[in-house]
Amino acid sequence: MGKTYRLNLGTTSAEVAVNSYTPCNQVRVHNGGAEAAIRFSATTGAAAAFPVSGTPSDSMVLHTNQTQVFSVPQASIAAQSTLYVSGIVASGTSLVYITPGEGL
Repeated sequence: MGKTYRLNLGTTSAEVAVNSYTPCNQVRVHNGGAEAAIRFSATTGAAAAFPVSGTPSDSMVLHTNQTQVFSVPQASIAAQSTLYVSGIVASGTSLVYITPGEGL
């Protein structure tokens, strides 16, 4: 388990580093605003992007007020491994909340 992190999204990709207290490999993500593209990475600098026709993306789209649990490459080996979460919205803004845990 770990603390809940907040990611403030706009039309430029933003990123937050998420750490847990104990080894875990799931995160609960809540998107409270505009439709958002979210990307998980074990390294920093992996920008989120919306897929477009003919061009896939490594990001997943979360709709407005959607909450989802994802299995991710966070801390399955050792506590305090960092998961980087990036996100972007096509227009407007959104607040995305990320909570690491296990069996959420």
